Amino acid sequence: MRERNTGMTRAGILGVLLFMFGIAGAGAHKRRVPEKRITETGRIVTLYALILSSRISANVEVCAGDRDPRGAIALPSFFALRFQDGSSILPSPSLTRRPALNITPLKAKQCARGWLDFAVTPNKKPTAVEYHERSADKKPIEWPVR
Repeated sequence: MRERNTGMTRAGILGVLLFMFGIAGAGAHKRRVPEKRITETGRIVTLYALILSSRISANVEVCAGDRDPRGAIALPSFFALRFQDGSSILPSPSLTRRPALNITPLKAKQCARGWLDFAVTPNKKPTAVEYHERSADKKPIEWPVR
C-alpha cells in the first residue's frame, strides 16, 4: 500500500495562495480604526467602523470633554453623509443597525456609542461622513468614504 503525501501538497498550495494574496493585497488601502477627532469644544468623536454596501453604516462614538458644559448631548443628526455633488443627507433612523446611536445627554467625560445608517441612491457617490462641529484646529471633522 502506498502512502499519499497530501499534507505537504495542501500545505504547499496554501503557502502559494497566501503568498499570492499577500502580494495582491499589499497595495490595498486599509482604514485605521478607531479614528478620533477632537472638536472645538473638547468633545471626542470617534469612527470605529465604516461599512460600505447598499447603504453606508458608521459605528461612531461621541464623548463629552473634561469641562463640557451641562446639557452636552450626542445627537445622530450631528452626523451627515456628503456626496460628490456637494449635497448631504442625515442618518436614516429606520435603517439603523443595533445598537443605534441614540439621542443621549452627556456629562463630563461620558460617552455614547452606536451605529448610524445612511440610505444611498445608486446614482450618488458618497465621499465623506461629516460631524457638525469643527475640530480643535478649526478644520471640518470628516472621515473619507473609500
